[in-house]
Amino acid sequence: ATVYVLPQERAEVRLGIPAGRRLGSAVDRNRLRRRVREAVRRVRPMIDRGVDIVVVPRGQAMKAPFGELVDALSSVLVDAGVIRKSLGEPDPAGENAVPKP
Repeated sequence: ATVYVLPQERAEVRLGIPAGRRLGSAVDRNRLRRRVREAVRRVRPMIDRGVDIVVVPRGQAMKAPFGELVDALSSVLVDAGVIRKSLGEPDPAGENAVPKP
C-alpha cells in the first residue's frame, strides 16, 4: 500500500481509503477498507497529533495476514514521523484479534 500523510493543526485523525475497481468486487473492496480502518484504529493511540492519512491499498493487502497489515502500517507511520515509538506498541493483532468478515 501507498500511504500519504499530511499533518494538521486540529487534533483529529482523518483517514481516506480509495479502493478502485481493479482491486476486486465491491465486497472485496469493502472488506479491504474495513481491514485498513481496523489497522489504523489499532495504531491510533500512538498518534499524538492531528493528521490526515490516505492509504492507497494494493492487491497484496487483500491476502496479507492482518498482523502484517498492522505492522506494515505502523512502520510506515513511524517513518513518516506520525508515530513515536515511545508511545507504545499497536494493539495486539493476533489470530484471535482478526475482525470477522
